[in-house]
Amino acid sequence: MATLHRFEYQADRHTMIHLHDVLIQPFIDSFKTPPKKLILDFDATDNPIHGDQVGKYFNRYYDHHCFYPCMCFVVIDC
Repeated sequence: MATLHRFEYQADRHTMIHLHDVLIQPFIDSFKTPPKKLILDFDATDNPIHGDQVGKYFNRYYDHHCFYPCMCFVVIDC
């Protein structure tokens, strides 16, 4: 099961509040003036690997071994 899929279906209200307190609010507090809009775009991408590296797995969609990191891109509207 993909990382984003596991997160989406296992996260509950308590998890979201904790995520906000630990990650999102400190990020917002790092600005002198809080942004008017903050868009978090979570996306995963394949990173092809070669050899016998720890953490690799075979991705059937891309048809190769890879790491599949979950990244967060931030769009800020100040």
